[in-house]
Amino acid sequence: MFSISSLLISPFLTGIVFVLAALISKQFPPKKINPVYGYRTRKSMENEENWQLANQYSNSVMLKAGLGLMLLGLILSFFAFNQAIMGVLTAVSALAGGIVIFLFTEKQLK
Repeated sequence: MFSISSLLISPFLTGIVFVLAALISKQFPPKKINPVYGYRTRKSMENEENWQLANQYSNSVMLKAGLGLMLLGLILSFFAFNQAIMGVLTAVSALAGGIVIFLFTEKQLK
């Protein structure tokens, strides 16, 4: 049975955060390499070209991952999971989303 409250503790909410972060970062991209804002890894910070590519590409992947998480959360909200299980599913899906963003972006930088 569908439940609005189950959406609040599901990958759906994590997906919303990913989508919002991607949209904000796309609207206000980091101008220069910095230690505070943007996609920051050793490879992305090697030079300005990598920095720009990594930030543009990771935004694209983050948006897609966020939409995927929202869809997953919507699907899971139709099942009767207790809050602990839904919490674990949310944490695992958020971690998986972050790993996907990292792996795809780092591969693009090679």
